[in-house]
Amino acid sequence: ATAINGKDNMSMVVIPKGTGNDFSKAINSYNSIRKLVKTSLTKNPEKVDCIEVKNKVVTNMINTGIDAAIVANLRYFRKIPFISGKMKYKLSILYTVFTPKIYNMKIRVDDKVYKGKYTLVAIGNNKYCGGGVNILPNANIQDGMLDVCIVKNTTLLQKIMYLPKITKGKHENLAIVKILRGKNISVASNRKLPVSFDGEVQYIKGFRAKISEKSLNVIKTLDK
Repeated sequence: ATAINGKDNMSMVVIPKGTGNDFSKAINSYNSIRKLVKTSLTKNPEKVDCIEVKNKVVTNMINTGIDAAIVANLRYFRKIPFISGKMKYKLSILYTVFTPKIYNMKIRVDDKVYKGKYTLVAIGNNKYCGGGVNILPNANIQDGMLDVCIVKNTTLLQKIMYLPKITKGKHENLAIVKILRGKNISVASNRKLPVSFDGEVQYIKGFRAKISEKSLNVIKTLDK
């Protein structure tokens, strides 16, 4: 996506062959590659937003905290045969919940600043991460805004209690959760954090991200 971002003469077809396929959920009506490619030949490209960060483009989501640790811990489960990518994510969630870490962060969303201990921060262009977890229920890849979910530091019991709500996108009214929107987002810490850029995990002390409006041409087979 980085190579074709901002180029009007190039378009992208999203093939759902990854572990989570979350960006595909915002683009495609089905998972059959044969049907997807056939339908794509009859569709005109549409412009969608993406996220610019560290001289690259993120199409779906940036996660830090426990959700990035879940992505990093997938390495323990990727080679297990005969189970789906979604099940691998669930196994990684269970593993990560029982090996918790505390993350001190300074988060800036446009002109608002939040400081403290947080379980996770998700910055997204799309609703889903982690193989279908609806972490940003109101996100839209064509609205020119980034959605942000901040979850305060939680106990093991709170993680177990609230995880089903977060998975289903019913966490907006929880006291430990803030849902925000903005165009320029930054996260900083005094020590290295696990940060997942569309599933690629790096251990860094912070990053800056901004919305890149309607800059990427994609072929959508999802009629909405």
